[in-house]
Amino acid sequence: MRDWTGTYTWLLSDFSHLDEDSIMSPKFEIGGHTWQLLLYPAGNNNENVTGHVSVYLELPHASSKPVLKCPSVYFQLTAINRVDANRSCSRAVGYFFTNFSYSWGIHDLISLDKLNEPESGFLVDDQLTVELKMLILDDAPVPSSPPTTAEKLVDSPKRQEIVYLDVGGQPFKIAKNTLARYPDSLLSKMAEEFPELVGKGEQLYIDRNPKAFPWIQEIYRDGDFKTTLPQMSKELLQKELDFYQLPIAEELGIRLSPNTEKNDELHVTPPVVELFCEIMEEIKACNLSDLPEFSIFVYYKRVTAGKEGMRKVFVLPPDKFNCTQCILDRGHKQFDQALHAGSEVFVASECVGGKVITNLMTHESFRIVEISDKAMLSLLNNQASKLGMNITHASFPFGPAGEQTDVGYLKLEYK
Repeated sequence: MRDWTGTYTWLLSDFSHLDEDSIMSPKFEIGGHTWQLLLYPAGNNNENVTGHVSVYLELPHASSKPVLKCPSVYFQLTAINRVDANRSCSRAVGYFFTNFSYSWGIHDLISLDKLNEPESGFLVDDQLTVELKMLILDDAPVPSSPPTTAEKLVDSPKRQEIVYLDVGGQPFKIAKNTLARYPDSLLSKMAEEFPELVGKGEQLYIDRNPKAFPWIQEIYRDGDFKTTLPQMSKELLQKELDFYQLPIAEELGIRLSPNTEKNDELHVTPPVVELFCEIMEEIKACNLSDLPEFSIFVYYKRVTAGKEGMRKVFVLPPDKFNCTQCILDRGHKQFDQALHAGSEVFVASECVGGKVITNLMTHESFRIVEISDKAMLSLLNNQASKLGMNITHASFPFGPAGEQTDVGYLKLEYK
């Protein structure tokens, strides 16, 4: 695990005499956001939880004013054992905090039976210590649309649905809302296709190499997947991504350097060939084959928080020559408007593998894939050179004055 963004320790005195159903911690700041912990000393009755201490992390100001940066967070809550630290009770979870859902946590951090055991080490001088460790994975733009009725925040934190997996004989578990980050992926589809099994907590079997799955899990979490590659060849790593129906490695920003094979030189892989074919098909569909150069945008429209549509390729000829077919007929009108809208309406923000441009008025968002990695460009140019063409990375400033960021695209031209 890489370094935590921040840590907060909460000492609760006279714990056994707390008569409130719930208690809020003082506010604290981690990663540029102000947070609070919400604790239920005898369990969260709103969630029918009794006999346990329930603890939740909250982004309190999100309930009253818009959040332009929604933090995606991996956090660990621990009931500290002050006699033997190795006996402390820890639980970790990931969550995407928004205006619509700003509270998440652990229903059963520690049982009251264990807490109240004589000389257990958890209550010393009737004081309970709760520790929070937080890793902010990404500050994403606001979701592109309001939540559905089922997604709206209720008065108490929602119960998190866990998907249990058996991958090649080894057990794993992952939050269902984490799988929703890639709605077209295999695991997300399986969770939707077998709701009864998921609801009962039964395992979904995946006949796949369990050695690679912790890496796949980090990709879903948007965690440290770039530097935790399993010891497998590039071909096998890409096969794992293909099997789970996740984006190609280069699009995720992963540099697949040789791991186990000394002569594993760069070569064209099918996903890169597919992307180049998409580019050429778009040029042909727009009747632009005779023009000398093009600007290429690879993007996804964000449907809801953490969910995206299918990949799209947008081709712009020099000076937007005869763009009706490129823009309107090919379904790129909204994206083109986003690219050329006034800077007071749209903002750009960082995300894994590219930039997200967001309309502050409608919350409509698009993620632009920035293909600037030399290895990825080399793979694309292996295909482009067969047609006497060359692909380079270019960028343009986007956003309000003083807050501009460079947004990348591909420049395709004949040599």
